[in-house]
Amino acid sequence: MFYIIDLDNKFYIAKAYYFFSPFMNTDSFYKLLKAKFPHNVNAQQDIVLMKLSEFIFDKTPNALYILKGFAGTGKTTIIGTMVTHLWHTKTKAILMAPTGRAAKVISNYSQ
Repeated sequence: MFYIIDLDNKFYIAKAYYFFSPFMNTDSFYKLLKAKFPHNVNAQQDIVLMKLSEFIFDKTPNALYILKGFAGTGKTTIIGTMVTHLWHTKTKAILMAPTGRAAKVISNYSQ
């Protein structure tokens, strides 16, 4: 399970525990995210998609990944793509935001 918090122009992704997915691995999940990304992936986004895939399948429990960047860099789109396809790994995410507006934005990206 992953907890994703949208706070102060950053996304904090907390891993609650380690899980094993016999259906996916780092490389296959990265390829899926890249293929399903709704825009052309630039070099920085490509690195983030790979690092995020590595984080998801890393065996370290209770880990934290912080995704930050300026407005328009694709943070919300990356998180939305990850959350939308996280079911392939047989795990899920809980999205949290400090305001109703932020919650509405992130929920729209993750359906």
